[in-house]
Amino acid sequence: MPPDVELTKGGSPPNPVTPGSVLTFQLTVTNKGSVPVTNVVVNDPLPGGTTFLTCTPSQGSCSSPPIGSSGTVTANLGAIARGAVCLSPSGRHMAATDPGAEIRIRELRRRLEQDSTSPLFVGLAEEYRAAGHLPDAIRTLEKGLQLYPQYVSAQVALARAYLKADRAEDAAAMFTKALACDRGNLVSARSLADIHLSRGERIEAVKKYKLYRALSGDRGVGAIIERLERDLGPAPEPPGEPRGRVLADLYFAQGHYAEALTLYQEMARSDPSDGGIARLVSEALARLGATGGSGALQGPPSLAPDSSPGAPDENPARRQARIQALKRWLSVIQEHSHRAAPG
Repeated sequence: MPPDVELTKGGSPPNPVTPGSVLTFQLTVTNKGSVPVTNVVVNDPLPGGTTFLTCTPSQGSCSSPPIGSSGTVTANLGAIARGAVCLSPSGRHMAATDPGAEIRIRELRRRLEQDSTSPLFVGLAEEYRAAGHLPDAIRTLEKGLQLYPQYVSAQVALARAYLKADRAEDAAAMFTKALACDRGNLVSARSLADIHLSRGERIEAVKKYKLYRALSGDRGVGAIIERLERDLGPAPEPPGEPRGRVLADLYFAQGHYAEALTLYQEMARSDPSDGGIARLVSEALARLGATGGSGALQGPPSLAPDSSPGAPDENPARRQARIQALKRWLSVIQEHSHRAAPG
């Protein structure tokens, strides 16, 4: 008994078909006979003006032209039992192309074959990308950047192609390179901000959104920045000297060596390995021995140099030390004020 196999083809392509759109066709193979059929092969030529994207048979394998190429899709389905149906609804996808784009692609390829060092590879890659030939676009840009590694436009184009191909890590790395070559590159700054945000890296996202806003003057990202900063909460205070150290240094700067010595010794007991504290203990002991005691805290340290007749101008290092002492004194006063304020 001869096999009784039926092949139907359907789909709902958009109308009208625009360049770059995706067409989906469904091929269904049904064994309507009373016995299984074997070695079933389906050949389906791609329509003119389209290129291949993917084929997913419900069984067997699909031998297709390269992605982005034209040709014939071949599905090797093998044996089909009686009444069985093969090929899923997502059987075949194609990207409609602009005939003019194919002409431009051929011309750019011809010119690059004549001069392989030409920077026209960026234009060719963009034509590939617009026509749906994403793998060709990526290969062309990667090859061209080997000759022109600092070509910012090519870096940005490749990063965008990586994004379109769902290669976010590669896209972020390439946008970072582009921004390193051109600190004012708006596309890279904004794209990196969006990538960081999509990965939940809010601190880095805020940095890049602020950079983009500073470069572009675009206040539209202000709401994004405010929301992220609100979610992040107040920034943690940078690590610095412990409060006891600040107060001890203030006592020391004011000449209250006994009080400073007490605090330095407490810190030395807490961390005996801290050589800096040990030196401060020694210096406080030496100053205390030289003065025989110390008084109470009177006020802020003076910023004025020695004004005695004939005294030389204060050197910058000493003046800076006085400034730092004043800042520490102010922080202590503010701390005491906060503690004294009613809660």
